[in-house]
Amino acid sequence: MRCFSARKRISPFIDGELRPGEVKVLEAHLAGCPNCAAIFDEMAGARSLFAGLERFPAPHGFSTRVMAAIQEQPEVGTRWNPVFARFAGAAALALAIAAGIFSGGILTGALGPRHDPAKETVVASLSLDVFEASPPESLGKAYLASTKENR
Repeated sequence: MRCFSARKRISPFIDGELRPGEVKVLEAHLAGCPNCAAIFDEMAGARSLFAGLERFPAPHGFSTRVMAAIQEQPEVGTRWNPVFARFAGAAALALAIAAGIFSGGILTGALGPRHDPAKETVVASLSLDVFEASPPESLGKAYLASTKENR
């Protein structure tokens, strides 16, 4: 385990939230890495400080007053932001697809003029029919000629 992964798992380890396999791997890393072990000791010490503090009961009606104060607060932002964000992502994807189709059409000439002799020459030169499967004076050409499989 690398230190970055180990450090992300120290707090869940202290809280008892890791699976047994993860616990073994983290303990092995802590045994061999003094830097991560020091961070673990510091975090475990802070947790024990807070765990040992005296607990004080909340005054009568405290939670009711807090909940009432929360309900009185005006809402920050609007509720349509998540919906807008979802549709904005879909719109951006549709726009990217449309731009790809349009630029592909321009590059292939589907959206441009149909009978441009210069473009037809270029397209024809890129055709695979121009290339020979076996160059003249090659062993492959001699084999095809001997088997009469040549065009």
